[in-house]
Amino acid sequence: MPKPAKPNTDLDALLGIPKEATGEEYLEGGIQALNTSAQWIARAGRSFQLAKEALPHGQFQRTLEARGVEARNAQRAIQVAEFLQSIPGHEAAKLVKAGYTKVLALAQASPEVIEDLVESGDLEGTPALSVRDLREMLKKRGQELARLEAKIDGLQAKNLREARLRNSLRTVEELPAFAAIMREESLALTEQASFAIENLESVFQAQLANGAKDSLDEFERFAPIAAGTCYQSVATIAARATRLLRTIEGQFGDAVAGTVTVEQRLSDAEIELLEKRREQLITPMQHALNKRAVNRENNKPGKRGRKRVAKP
Repeated sequence: MPKPAKPNTDLDALLGIPKEATGEEYLEGGIQALNTSAQWIARAGRSFQLAKEALPHGQFQRTLEARGVEARNAQRAIQVAEFLQSIPGHEAAKLVKAGYTKVLALAQASPEVIEDLVESGDLEGTPALSVRDLREMLKKRGQELARLEAKIDGLQAKNLREARLRNSLRTVEELPAFAAIMREESLALTEQASFAIENLESVFQAQLANGAKDSLDEFERFAPIAAGTCYQSVATIAARATRLLRTIEGQFGDAVAGTVTVEQRLSDAEIELLEKRREQLITPMQHALNKRAVNRENNKPGKRGRKRVAKP
């Protein structure tokens, strides 16, 4: 017994779909409407939707094959109709008058992209775009949404992990003396090492990364020397760090290598302690950095008869 077709009054009226018809009549209407016009393609797709709902299982596909209609073309028509059903009626009324290729490009975009276009109001301007520009816009919008979704997922996962950790971390008072000392010194020395590397990177960017500031010949002659010194300094630090990592991994193995467990993460009390000590750790290093800059300035030749004196 054929199933009754599900009405969609607004779209059916827009596409000229009859209110009452048999499955065979809907199928015939879809086949006749299958041409290059977006409106007729949409009508074909909507007719095929209704036909599939009303006809016995398997008859829809068999009839298409018997009439020489490729299943891929029928599916594309249905895809266009489903897309037009998913957007506001006034937007659908505009788009059915656009070219079939444009409407198909929109129909094949992800639902998230279409939802974003509708919410932002950008869908309204899509009929004026060329097919190439429309496809490029859809591609970029999809990439932007994917990056945003990944960022949101990452933040949510991080917040979840941090919430779980805060509920299960040990306090500083629970650690034995050797463990507390090791963690405290690791935090302090990490601050110092990070400060040193960050400043070295800053100097490199300012002095070498952007190329010659004045004389190109002078830069090409001396830049490799300066860069070599920087490279050796970083390589020395990296070598020592790598050796220490290997020593730790060799002694403790899987207990520390690769992942950070709950017990290894900083507790709230340790983070608070680190913040309190940060200023006293950084101040002398910053002072030493400023002092070197002053010394370099003072060693530059000043005007004749006057000694150059820079203030820290």
